[in-house]
Amino acid sequence: MRLIHHITEPDTHITLFGKKLEIPILAAPIGGVPFNMGGKISEEEYIFAVLEGCHNEGTIGCTGDGIPAFIHEAGFAAIRSLNGEGIPFIKPWEDKELFLKLDKAKDAGASIVSMDIDASGLITLKLMGRPVTPKPPDKLREIIEKTSMNFILKGIMTPDDARLAIEVGASGIVVSNHGGRVFDHTPGVAEVLPEISEAVQG
Repeated sequence: MRLIHHITEPDTHITLFGKKLEIPILAAPIGGVPFNMGGKISEEEYIFAVLEGCHNEGTIGCTGDGIPAFIHEAGFAAIRSLNGEGIPFIKPWEDKELFLKLDKAKDAGASIVSMDIDASGLITLKLMGRPVTPKPPDKLREIIEKTSMNFILKGIMTPDDARLAIEVGASGIVVSNHGGRVFDHTPGVAEVLPEISEAVQG
């Protein structure tokens, strides 16, 4: 607790991908609200409220992806209705679905998109016949080069992956273990954040 300093009005502004934010905090990508949160609110109502609230308060909300299709469709619709204000997160699907969703993100007006590579072990999607898988560096580079949007890789948990993300052209990274519910024995994000930040110089 340091109280001998000159700061009387803290400035929490940050510019991220050309957007000036009031505070460096984003709303996380959450989807599947009807079955994950008891069905008290629809996916459309939830995601629009999150994105609009973030926009009104000077930050950015993120949208989720998954099965059934209404999860990502509600996200794209909310982003479109808010003139591109929002970051759609897309799972590491096989090419056809992945590139279709990237096109939908662009059509919705998004200028930033993210792939949550920390979802690549979701066994539930594999059991539904819709596998998501890890992507090697050359494939990630190809995906990133095919979009004009700023591209964020979410799911970085090691300094090596952080450096690889930059090498393949990612505009940014999100240090994440997908809530610790996809891969066994993942460390906590707070444990690995300092070494990752150091590896990519902040």
